[in-house]
Amino acid sequence: MGLRMPLMDGYPGTRLPLRDELHTKVVKWMETKNTPAEPHEKVTTSVLDMSVEDMSLPEALDGFDLTDGLERMLGSPEIYLKFMLKFVQDHADDARGVRENLQKGDRDTAQRLAHTVKGVSGNLSAHDLYAAASRLSDQIKQGVEDLDGALDAFESELKRAVAAVHSLNKV
Repeated sequence: MGLRMPLMDGYPGTRLPLRDELHTKVVKWMETKNTPAEPHEKVTTSVLDMSVEDMSLPEALDGFDLTDGLERMLGSPEIYLKFMLKFVQDHADDARGVRENLQKGDRDTAQRLAHTVKGVSGNLSAHDLYAAASRLSDQIKQGVEDLDGALDAFESELKRAVAAVHSLNKV
């Protein structure tokens, strides 16, 4: 690094190129069309009509820690907004999917859906949704039979997060 970046060596000298590479890969991933892995039918939401260009990140957003979320997204509001839109597009109806799979006795699929929302909400810094999804995922995995409380909390927090993202279109 010394010749090419004489003022930055070691960790600072490698962090900058890695950040640019990560940003490029994340943007490329966001632009690809992923096929949904969920076995239930998706609900069409108005989020598909939303565009990052029409949106801006407010100072605060119900259910989200925007400071932490922006940090996770390399300080890029555009990337954060794209991930939020993708979250709503792919997971807005996952509470229904969990409920349906539990009714059919397919605990593995129900647990996978809850676990996926847990991961996505953690990356988006939707801490309350993360906690509810984590609790539900863990209880399904542990074989807990009475999941009503955990499922209701999960559904409530998921609706809250989806509504918050929808509200961005009006900002």
